[in-house]
Amino acid sequence: MNQYLVGLLGEHISASGSPRMHEQEADAQGLRLIYKLYDFASLEKKAQDLGNMLDAAAQMGFAGLNITHPFKRAVLDYLDELSEGVQSIGAVNTVVFRGGKKIGYNTDSAGFYKAFLEELGDCQRNKVLLLGAGGAGSAVAEALMKLSVKTLFIHDKNYELSAGLVKKLSGHYGEERIQLMEKIAPEPLAMDGLVNATPVGMREYPGIPIPEICLHSDLWLSDIIYFPPQTALLVKARELACRNMNGIKMVVNQAADSFELFTGHKADHLRMLNSLAN
Repeated sequence: MNQYLVGLLGEHISASGSPRMHEQEADAQGLRLIYKLYDFASLEKKAQDLGNMLDAAAQMGFAGLNITHPFKRAVLDYLDELSEGVQSIGAVNTVVFRGGKKIGYNTDSAGFYKAFLEELGDCQRNKVLLLGAGGAGSAVAEALMKLSVKTLFIHDKNYELSAGLVKKLSGHYGEERIQLMEKIAPEPLAMDGLVNATPVGMREYPGIPIPEICLHSDLWLSDIIYFPPQTALLVKARELACRNMNGIKMVVNQAADSFELFTGHKADHLRMLNSLAN
């Protein structure tokens, strides 16, 4: 029986559904896979410990690691190779140990792209506001560009992050398609859609990432958070009868792609979705 040791590096990840999804999918395929969580918050580790953690995992025979908030960009400094997708996105959520090298991939962008087409693919995408310009936001922004958003507005409380992402995307897709939104006015958004790629809404970061007055029934909303599956933002979206999408299908899609990178075996998306739900 083929055996694989994999894991997840991040902060406040005790509620992650990744171990269950990966381990149950491996069991269904007759594989042996163990998935470990390494919570930097509880381990009292920082971003500067990433290099040592990656080296240790490689030496212990790990097939690879998933990387989550807040290390998807910081991990770039410790990798030997980057996939083509990572070079354009600028963030990594999957590291594979192969041939003595640490190779970075991003499965978040494709995960969001496929989920959006399935859930909100018929929605207007002339003007979309993206909240969050970190690692997850960068991946989602790339997906939104490929989803033919006419004008993408980007806002992050960290000006340097949002300005940097706008500059990078403008170079790839043209300045006319990317706009920096430094401040969000307390009035109904003149947008077709809103995507939350910030951690606001997670258990450790409760609340809504935008003034409630900005939301209205003509908006569609997407929140990439999957735990809880109904964030405060999506609860408000339901109250307003907005089309909306949570992060569950995105996380399943990215997990399935990561599973294949780790094991070389294609994952069953529906089976992983059921594992996450149960």
